[in-house]
Amino acid sequence: MAAFHASCIPVLMSDDFVGAFPHVLPWSSFTVRVAEADVLSKSFNLTSHLLSIANDKRRLGSMQWALRAYAPDVLWHTPGSRVATNMLRLAALARTGGFCGSRTTTAAEQTARSHGIWWRG
Repeated sequence: MAAFHASCIPVLMSDDFVGAFPHVLPWSSFTVRVAEADVLSKSFNLTSHLLSIANDKRRLGSMQWALRAYAPDVLWHTPGSRVATNMLRLAALARTGGFCGSRTTTAAEQTARSHGIWWRG
């Protein structure tokens, strides 16, 4: 969340990262995701990759706009914070089986636990 505070585009170097409130936040619109295999590849140059994104002013501007627009969804201490609402929605989705596309309560429970949500039946 420090990236949101600093208005910096987060660079995610993980294949498994799922950001907060994936039911609300389109993380791909304001993050750069780099596959783990790319990071481990000797031929991959992270600096060049990031510079190519920074030089695309239209893409960078769009990402910065989205970062500002969605900051209230993840920051408690910002005007108009929506964190509490997002937490309640996420809890409701987890309990009904509609969590992150889960079709059954069991799948929702597994997905919730993978997101660090404690589940009680």
